[in-house]
Amino acid sequence: MADYYPLLAKAVSGLKNSTPETRGAIYERARKALLGQLRNMQPPAPEAAIDREARALDEAIARLELEQVGAAAFSLEPAPDETLPPAPEPIPQEPPPPVAQEAAEKAAEEAAGEEAASEDTAREETAGKEPATAGDAEPPTPEGGEGPAEEAGAAAREALRPAAPKPKTGSRGGLRRFAIIAGALATVVTLVAVAAWKLRDRPEDLAKLKPAPEQSEPKTGGKIDERVGANEPTAPRPAPANPAPAPEQSVPIAYRAAVLIQAPSEPGGVKTYVGTVIWRRDSVNRGPNQQLSSAVRADIDVPDAGLKASMTIEKNYEAALSASHTLTVRFEPAQTSAVGDVRAINVPEMRRDDAPRGAPLQGMQVDIAPNVFLVGLYSSSEAHNVEMIRNLNWFDIPMSLASGKIAKLTFEKGAVGTQIINDVFAEWQGQGQGQAGAPQSPPQ
Repeated sequence: MADYYPLLAKAVSGLKNSTPETRGAIYERARKALLGQLRNMQPPAPEAAIDREARALDEAIARLELEQVGAAAFSLEPAPDETLPPAPEPIPQEPPPPVAQEAAEKAAEEAAGEEAASEDTAREETAGKEPATAGDAEPPTPEGGEGPAEEAGAAAREALRPAAPKPKTGSRGGLRRFAIIAGALATVVTLVAVAAWKLRDRPEDLAKLKPAPEQSEPKTGGKIDERVGANEPTAPRPAPANPAPAPEQSVPIAYRAAVLIQAPSEPGGVKTYVGTVIWRRDSVNRGPNQQLSSAVRADIDVPDAGLKASMTIEKNYEAALSASHTLTVRFEPAQTSAVGDVRAINVPEMRRDDAPRGAPLQGMQVDIAPNVFLVGLYSSSEAHNVEMIRNLNWFDIPMSLASGKIAKLTFEKGAVGTQIINDVFAEWQGQGQGQAGAPQSPPQ
């Protein structure tokens, strides 16, 4: 498979006015020339080879456009004291076919020539206009320094590097709180037992009876369970005809999340909205006649900003997609949301608790639908990405809003998120080893 990225990057860098339209003209000409010459080869090239080269060209275009968008919206330089993880070793690529390379170079030259011709025509049309007066000209920027606009933009970007929020301080309850919690649990268990006795002949009604989750988050241990059991009646009771399992209580634990939006009028140039994130283990449908696959899901809620979001981490099983894992990020802004629609995102970053900013995962972002984005993590960097996801506590997702502002969504894993991620990733690793060692069964 050929690497068309250097050829396209060289052609785009030669444009005097790099816009999505001019770059799109280069991409379209390169695609037409490549497919045309591959299909006209003698003997004809196999369809699999043509599809492979077309995918390689599309990946190079996506990578180049992602760099163009990232350079315009997120020109944040890494802090001098931050040590970024080493870049993955380059993957050896097969040399591109001569016809493919010639097609890309020919398309690049034609697009560059058309761009130069269009600029000459524009200069001829504006030659007859009167020159601007001295009062309309912008003041020159001193040589070797930055202008006021650049200094303001740099200050806004530096302001978007906040330290992680400090953990909330809590207070330990005394014996009185312990007794209240134990009594409440004993009351709930007793009511459930009485209801089960009354509905022993109607298990379908018992299944509907579930106590409402409490606001507090008590952690039941051995001593609490013993005390609850001591309060139950000791008289023997006949077993019901159709015993039903006792309903399970599941109290989700919320962890910290926040949205940071560029706001020049605010102190520090940043407006912060605080919210929560809840982690859970999910199951996704891989397709018809396929088993359900485990996934990791994070649901983020920032009420003050009018924004709800979710991130789902899945294992990739599609051979055509050169990614080890996929991250699906969805945003649901309210009509009165201070965030509004999200135009683009960068590849998520992983950050330590005490670090002002994180290091990005190795992957590529693709737009799926309005406010929906897909991030594919490179298979060649799977070990590096998995280590960062499992060992670092914070997810940071840089965003470019439809309003023109830049923002960042940040949320922590916490103890529950870390446990879910470790369990699901260990399950994926076990499935991969089992599939690698299982013998291939003959086709039916």
